Amino acid sequence: MISENCDIDEFVERVKHMDILDVVALAVDETTAAERIFFGPTGIPTRTGCVASSMPAN
Repeated sequence: MISENCDIDEFVERVKHMDILDVVALAVDETTAAERIFFGPTGIPTRTGCVASSMPAN
C-alpha cells in the first residue's frame, strides 16, 4: 500500500502525474489491500484504523 495510515495526501502525491486509468487501477488495488488488512477472511473487522476512522460521525 502507498500509505499504511490511509493518508489520502500520500495517494494524491503519488498519482498526480499518472494517467486517469492508471489512477483508477491503483485506487482499486489500494482499496482491496485496505479491505484485506481491516476485514479478515470472515468479513469481520480485525482491527480499527483508517476504514473506521474515515467514516463521518453521526
